[in-house]
Amino acid sequence: DDLMKGEAVKCRYIAAARAETVGFKFVKQAESTWQGNSVVIIKMSASSIIIAALVDPLYFTMEKDGEHRVLQYDGRTTPKIKDGNKWKDLDAVAVFDWD
Repeated sequence: DDLMKGEAVKCRYIAAARAETVGFKFVKQAESTWQGNSVVIIKMSASSIIIAALVDPLYFTMEKDGEHRVLQYDGRTTPKIKDGNKWKDLDAVAVFDWD
């Protein structure tokens, strides 16, 4: 309800690889349509100015009504990608098909 009113919602996210939690905030970025259905686009960004400068925000496209399922997200993902002998963060667009 707070997001739909345009208010920011704060939370802490567990970064298991770093053995810590990081503060994030969610804000409603926009409303749109997705395959004929009403959706909202929610922006998730780091609360810390320092972390926000290093990590781009994630964008979630979610059903506006009903179950509020995530239809797509765009940004940093959990899996990493191997680059030589190292693992690098992976930014991607993940699309979910609920049918």
